Amino acid sequence: GPAVIWLCTPLRNGLTLGAKDKKSGIVGLYRKVFRGGIHAGWTGGFAPAVVACPQFLALGPVYHFINGSLADCAGVAALSPTSAPRLCCSAIAALGASLGETMLTFGSQARNAQMAYNNSFVHFASVVDGSRKNVPLNRVRDVWGVGAEALLVRNFLSVFSVRSFSPWLRERMPD
Repeated sequence: GPAVIWLCTPLRNGLTLGAKDKKSGIVGLYRKVFRGGIHAGWTGGFAPAVVACPQFLALGPVYHFINGSLADCAGVAALSPTSAPRLCCSAIAALGASLGETMLTFGSQARNAQMAYNNSFVHFASVVDGSRKNVPLNRVRDVWGVGAEALLVRNFLSVFSVRSFSPWLRERMPD
């Protein structure tokens, strides 16, 4: 939940910096994450941790509500959860829950990444010519923007694989 999201902030910040810095290895990236002291590793981690509360508590029930409603409307609720019609309902429910998760978490995750970049690559940059400028910070309440599509795909694949594909595979695995 929220505690894990907050505790993983240095890892998330390292991954963010690694997307921009292709020369540094893992040790170099984490040196950059912690530039400015141990507290710098958690730069930007508060907003994702706060948003993780509704994310952790509400998105499972949202998926189950959409999946159950679709199955009832389509008249396939009595079928096996791994039948093709139920998998279709589950995929649509996974997309709906993923869209909700993306819209809920996009602003805080984007702001976290921007704050990590500003802290490591601008405030503590070795370049003194001023070529590195602060990126403007998204508002935490922004629900869509650059990169949201990729976040939606990631969220969909994780929800679909856990809620839909995993039971289908389990049913077909030999004992």
